[in-house]
Amino acid sequence: MQPERPPVLQIQNLTKHFLGVTALQDVSFELYEGELLSLIGPNGSGKTTLFNCVTGFLKIDGGRVLFKGEDISNLRPDKIALKGIRRTFQDVRTFPEMTVLENMLAAVQQHQEENLIARMLGTSRIHHLEHTATERARELLDMVGLDNVRHLEARHLSYGQRKLLEFATVLMPDPDVIMLDEPAAGVSGEMVTHMMNHILNLNRQGKTILLVEHNMRLVMDISQRIVVLDYGRKIADGLPRDVRMDEKVREAYFGH
Repeated sequence: MQPERPPVLQIQNLTKHFLGVTALQDVSFELYEGELLSLIGPNGSGKTTLFNCVTGFLKIDGGRVLFKGEDISNLRPDKIALKGIRRTFQDVRTFPEMTVLENMLAAVQQHQEENLIARMLGTSRIHHLEHTATERARELLDMVGLDNVRHLEARHLSYGQRKLLEFATVLMPDPDVIMLDEPAAGVSGEMVTHMMNHILNLNRQGKTILLVEHNMRLVMDISQRIVVLDYGRKIADGLPRDVRMDEKVREAYFGH
């Protein structure tokens, strides 16, 4: 049974090939407004490929992606981001020579239309926008526990702290859809709990989240719905308790 909310993101028969190898084959599902949906599957099942297709980092070979009813298939990543879809990456992407705070402010520089309007309206408007952005950045850094190191260059952060910084930068422009690619990978158990709480709090505030994660405890604890991929095909879509007992899912993970 699907939520009684409009789908904000629709994946329709998504297909992607690499040199004759099928990475995704006719994958379809919807992400509903305010939903926390996890996309899981064994290594090589196509999860990150799907993320890259949705966000414009890979060209789609078949099917389409709709965002709020608009076809965004094969748009450039910056255009998709400006429409309201923001993501993290498996390989953490921050600016190492910039401070933590500068990384946060850089995340909103993509809004060139707003910057152009500000320049047209004059210096006072620019200062107001800069002040507002700095306030929001510090609020988010405080939320993830990094405000006390805001003047530190990102290269001096631990791996877990850089994951938190990337997570916070994604939130800066207040996106409609937040896509998180393995946010708990490579971090300590305490940091996993920390990250899980942040994701849950965002969802309770009404944020729409699509999560790729290998940590099954985290996935089962926080997901409202789970989609499972195996060899590039969707093999399950349902509530966590149903997916956990699905024979196709058990076979994909355990071979029996």
